[in-house]
Amino acid sequence: MSAHAPGTAPAPPLFAAIIGDLLAALPASVSSPPIPDDFAARTALGVTLAAHHRLLPGRAEIRAVHLTGPRAEIVNLFLFPTGLAAPVFAMEFVAFGKKPVVAVIDAKGHEPAGAALAARVLRAAHARHPGLPRGDDAPSWFEECRSGDDFFVRPADLAQFARLTRILDEVWQELLAALPASSAALPADLAAVQAYKDHHRRHSPGRPFLHRTFGPDWTESFMRDFLFAPPLPADPPAAPAAPAP
Repeated sequence: MSAHAPGTAPAPPLFAAIIGDLLAALPASVSSPPIPDDFAARTALGVTLAAHHRLLPGRAEIRAVHLTGPRAEIVNLFLFPTGLAAPVFAMEFVAFGKKPVVAVIDAKGHEPAGAALAARVLRAAHARHPGLPRGDDAPSWFEECRSGDDFFVRPADLAQFARLTRILDEVWQELLAALPASSAALPADLAAVQAYKDHHRRHSPGRPFLHRTFGPDWTESFMRDFLFAPPLPADPPAAPAAPAP
């Protein structure tokens, strides 16, 4: 039996446009490296996973995942810079039953230039959007890797979620505009970014859900070999960017 009223379509996922909007904002130089079929899309137990991968050669790599199911929806996007003059960017929105329950927007610099850029952009966003309730229950693993200027919010209503969506767009646009034109992938830079990835992979709060839905073997491979994988070679073969969803 249909769960929605006769003659009406099911409500779209709450976060349906977010990844599309973020990817559409990338500059024209972006490319879309191929994603292994086993990681690009997957459905099990009513839950659908869609993965996204973009590359700004010599500048940054973007990896994202969108999960939709009957009770929960999660969107994650990361920007991993080639060099540490720019920060790592991370966002996560989670909803249960079409109600947003947590929103995280952060940029973490690993050397002075990247840290200063992250602080400038995030502090300006806080100044433009005061009054959002800062969550006081962040898990300890996040405390270990957050910038301190991040947004960690448990939205009280859809109006607060709409504000967070605007903040996400503003922070993303400002960070993209400030990305260095090109950076050398120095070993120390790669190691610092990979340490950040490994920390997220080890402590991901979504791991139990993914284990139950897609199985532990697939989940660990997806997180290790796609979402938090080492960077691509300097000049990987890449297809032209696909239109944003």
